[in-house]
Amino acid sequence: MKLGYSNLLGELLQAEKIDYTDCKNFQIVCPNCKEPIFKVNRNQEEEKSLHYLSHYNKDKSYNLECELRVNGLSKIQIETENTLSRNQRLKYFLKVLQKTIAKRHYGVDNIEIAIKNITKLNSNPYLKLFRDFEFNTYLKYNIASDEEDFFSQADLYINEIKNISSEFYSTQFSIDIQKRIAFDIWKTIYTPNGKPNYIFLFHHAYFFLLNRFRLAQNERKLYDWEIFLISRMTKLLECDVKTGEFIIQEISNYNIDPPFLPEKSSSFLKIITELKHEMVGTLLGLPYFEILRESMSKPAFEVPPNVKTF
Repeated sequence: MKLGYSNLLGELLQAEKIDYTDCKNFQIVCPNCKEPIFKVNRNQEEEKSLHYLSHYNKDKSYNLECELRVNGLSKIQIETENTLSRNQRLKYFLKVLQKTIAKRHYGVDNIEIAIKNITKLNSNPYLKLFRDFEFNTYLKYNIASDEEDFFSQADLYINEIKNISSEFYSTQFSIDIQKRIAFDIWKTIYTPNGKPNYIFLFHHAYFFLLNRFRLAQNERKLYDWEIFLISRMTKLLECDVKTGEFIIQEISNYNIDPPFLPEKSSSFLKIITELKHEMVGTLLGLPYFEILRESMSKPAFEVPPNVKTF
């Protein structure tokens, strides 16, 4: 059969898009009888491969009946069911986003403390200046909905992770799903209703970027612009109004040359660029599959009655 149903994602999946291990990891079953199925890839003539999913059950009549029913699903039915499921997942991910970020980056024992410290930055006028500039620029030019821009940033971050740890997700399908979920969240936080999560993610990225600069000191000699940014970004966390205004002016007037920016530009732009990079990276690295598995046993994850999932 050409389609499988993921109990984990609540979606119908094309056979050619998944790998052998995805059947287990994403709990892929027959869309009709819900029996476990496995991936088959047969090499055909003229260097073409035939991708399909097969029952473990060897009863041919039983398999044929299932495959006929599955093949009878229209493209509209498939897209409708998958869209409904994705929308439900997105609502759930947004609901638990702040706790998930805190747990992943600050430890399970420090979730509430981390959320409190990050939320405390909401009243910082200088971070508000940075985030409002970035948020409004994205809305004005509709950059947040630019899939190509986001995926380009995502691939850059994934390559960095692989170069550092040689680990990310094991199959291209799982990577694609991770990117798609992250992009769905990315688009949603750039809305009035999603802005609280945007603010939280932005402030986390600010802490994370500062920490990344500091850790780099142990690995190499920092560039002058990095030393400058560490100093000014740290001071902006706690300073009086007069000092803060002076620092913002300094940042705006301090230029950074290529290759660190495409052309000679203000370090204000560099901060925004780096924060965006860390925001994308944070969303990419969240354990969405783990969250879904946990949600399968919780009533908080509501699914439309016409979507057969979990």
